[in-house]
Amino acid sequence: MSGASRYRYLFSPLRVGPVVVRNRIVFAAHLTNYARDGLPTAQHAAYYAARAAGGAGLIITEEHSTHPTDWPYEKLIHGFRRAVVPGYRRITEAVHAHDVPIFAQLNHNGGQGSSMFSRLPVWAPSAVPDPMFREVPKAVELHEIAEIVAGYGTVAWHCAEGGFDGVELQCSHASILRQFLSPLTNRRIDGYGGSIENRSRLVREVAAAVREAIGGRVLGVRLCGDEGLPGGTSIDEAVATARLLAADGTVTDRLGRHLGTILTCTTDMAIGRVEKTIVGLATAGRPAGFVPRGLCCGFVKEDRPLAPGEEVVLTDGKRKITVEIRSDVRPDRTALRALSKML
Repeated sequence: MSGASRYRYLFSPLRVGPVVVRNRIVFAAHLTNYARDGLPTAQHAAYYAARAAGGAGLIITEEHSTHPTDWPYEKLIHGFRRAVVPGYRRITEAVHAHDVPIFAQLNHNGGQGSSMFSRLPVWAPSAVPDPMFREVPKAVELHEIAEIVAGYGTVAWHCAEGGFDGVELQCSHASILRQFLSPLTNRRIDGYGGSIENRSRLVREVAAAVREAIGGRVLGVRLCGDEGLPGGTSIDEAVATARLLAADGTVTDRLGRHLGTILTCTTDMAIGRVEKTIVGLATAGRPAGFVPRGLCCGFVKEDRPLAPGEEVVLTDGKRKITVEIRSDVRPDRTALRALSKML
């Protein structure tokens, strides 16, 4: 039996809102260090176009910063500046030439950042220092929260103008949205702290602002499914957040999940724990009406409501096949051919 027939979901098209991807292989967001003076470059366009030619069904770019207070490393795309739009168009046109859709990831790193480049206070839900950057952040006030929401909307508008097919909200790793969701970093006593309804308020407001900016384009949310730390975000809380987002109707039937955070020790992401937690996420997702359907890259999966009586086909009796495609996706399609032979 061929790999394509044995794993029909992996190699079959999938509709995500108005976008159709040709297979379930996603080139996930990650840092390239190609930005110059806060702007996307021709190197970005060439890089993503090569991965589209290499066989990926969907491209998700690296993060686009949503506010001047977010500048954790030098070569970051400042998506809040209108000057990014021409560079966005070069990227999207290069990828669309291969008939591949491309999403932009939107993010504010929050307290998991540095004031080295911005010379501005680092913003976070509470004044909890990050163990890596070791800088005590400023607990944002209500008018600054409004700035954060507006910033996401501005960047989303720029992405729409730049030709992106959708955007992804980064709420999983170094992200102020994840920090608001997590009891470990959110110690507020106002309407943005305490219960999961309050802690998810910011991501829901951001999703609403982004939806207004991008219209009918795809809006995805990459949630942290389990921080892997005592007192941190749990699977149950991640599912509760997914329920709230689904009820709002702003997200395009796509919720990503990620395991761990930048706070989690690398050894805690050993493969045994990863496999165990993926199974747990799949099981926990069912009460929320979302079941993994195999749009995979690392730990990011596309989800949609399970139809009554629909069979969930798992590759090994436990989980969908998980594929991470990064720089090894080349124009000569060697990675895709190798994957086909492996399956």
